[in-house]
Amino acid sequence: MTDPGSLALAALWLPFVAFVLLAVIPQLRRTGRPAGWVSVIAIAASLAAAIWLWGRLDHAIELTWEWIPQAGGALASVGLYVDRLSASMLVLVTLVAFLVQLYSLGYMAGESGPSLGRYYTYHSLFAFSMMGLVLSNNFLQMFIFWELVGLCSYLLIGFWYQKPEAARAAVKAFWVTKFGDLGFIIGIVLLWRETGTFAFTELFHLADAEVAPVAGIGLIMFLIYLGAVGKSAQFPLHVWLPDAMEGPTPVSALIHAATMVAAGVYLVTRT
Repeated sequence: MTDPGSLALAALWLPFVAFVLLAVIPQLRRTGRPAGWVSVIAIAASLAAAIWLWGRLDHAIELTWEWIPQAGGALASVGLYVDRLSASMLVLVTLVAFLVQLYSLGYMAGESGPSLGRYYTYHSLFAFSMMGLVLSNNFLQMFIFWELVGLCSYLLIGFWYQKPEAARAAVKAFWVTKFGDLGFIIGIVLLWRETGTFAFTELFHLADAEVAPVAGIGLIMFLIYLGAVGKSAQFPLHVWLPDAMEGPTPVSALIHAATMVAAGVYLVTRT
């Protein structure tokens, strides 16, 4: 369990296990602080695995499993791609998520048990989604986690949904970022049409060999970049970010420092 691939899988799945426990066991979720500690312990263990991975990684690794079969080979796969970039980003995400979750135990102490448990359920799913985005080895898988991050942001920004301002802010963040995501998915599909693959390593090899399609590549990458424009709150899709402060303050710190905003930066750096 100490090889880089196992450490990456452990870092990814620990928050998801916490999410599943809190989501499917109402008695645990409604306990409040004990539910919070389940999430905090899971993300702390994930942080430890991420740091261990970052220290042991000496070359890029890729784990791949076939997902959508077709004649002549899989149309798409799922897997992990771990290099120095994704390992560093994994440490950043888990560190900020851990600090935010730990701080929230005190900041959200006034919430009822069920409300606090719901808060940490969303947090665990958010951490899993962001780490899945960082570790994705292809565009299609990245887009799935990209949308999960957007969903969790909607849930957390609108956590106090009884307030009309919070509910409106959550909907605004969801739909403004979806406009950028529309360009992202169109760009991914066009890139697959031209190259026949979603995988990062294959696309990097095509680029290195200078056989990537020239016609339309500027438009394709601009469309993909629109996804980053929405997530990183760049002009003109920046209007959702001030409203995101309607969520609990720790949520704002998480969104601004390690999740939605950083996701756009990571996409640009990866590509």
